[in-house]
Amino acid sequence: MKKWMAGTMAALLAVSMAGCGTAQAETMEPAAYPAGRTVQAEPVAATPETAQPKVLLDQGGVRITALGYDPDGMLGARVPLRVENESDRDVAVQAEWGALNGCMMDALCYMEADAGQTVEDSVLFISTEVQRAGADPAGQVTLQLNVLDQESCETLATTGLMTWDLTQGGGETAVPQGVTLSDEGDVVVTACAADDEVLGSELRLWVENRSDRTVTVRFDEVRLGWGLGGEDTIAELLPGTCSVNGVKLPGSAADAAGKTLHLKLSVMDSDSYEMLTEQTVDVKLA
Repeated sequence: MKKWMAGTMAALLAVSMAGCGTAQAETMEPAAYPAGRTVQAEPVAATPETAQPKVLLDQGGVRITALGYDPDGMLGARVPLRVENESDRDVAVQAEWGALNGCMMDALCYMEADAGQTVEDSVLFISTEVQRAGADPAGQVTLQLNVLDQESCETLATTGLMTWDLTQGGGETAVPQGVTLSDEGDVVVTACAADDEVLGSELRLWVENRSDRTVTVRFDEVRLGWGLGGEDTIAELLPGTCSVNGVKLPGSAADAAGKTLHLKLSVMDSDSYEMLTEQTVDVKLA
């Protein structure tokens, strides 16, 4: 469900930004496009460390190239892509997984390329998610992109999981100190102090997947004391990654201190649907 919503958001975002013409970035070489229509989105001024294009997929007449990296895009960090479709099928490219510095995030990307068409657009990591994780947006990126048939939605090809350093040495996301809620099955869940938001506050629930399998973590019935609860949330994590989930709560961060956090926590193997742990947690926040 979360991946479907991310794809829908990416498609709506692409429509809303269509028609914004800009000049070609100076560091990019002129594109040698095949015959057919060309649609070009806003280009990216790549830094010296990220200016080299990287071919992510070249299969069945479809070629996907990462053109660079822009950590300071208008809506967040962006990985610009070029999709060259020399096949006889109309295809769409959608992000399956995305992470910055090992921290899972929604990678918003939906690009349609008809037969003989070349298009350019970007994978977008929303700035609020990058800031929430405290992830250095110029470190390391992980992506998996799928190529789909536009009509049947059949998966035609996939890049598989690809990780590459955007700067020398890459980067990592540091999980802050907090109250440990669960430490079972190599999946660690930590609650960190709530931060004040425009409406109420946001409690940060960090998950570290130290196992060798992909897991789905679900938080239900989240509430502080006897007050109103926050919304339920779900996180999917690849092996060796972390994620941070913001749970909206009424009241300020000061109101949350010293109160008892209640939630139901479940961890499931995303592939086999095996339930790894289910527990109810009641813990006082510092």
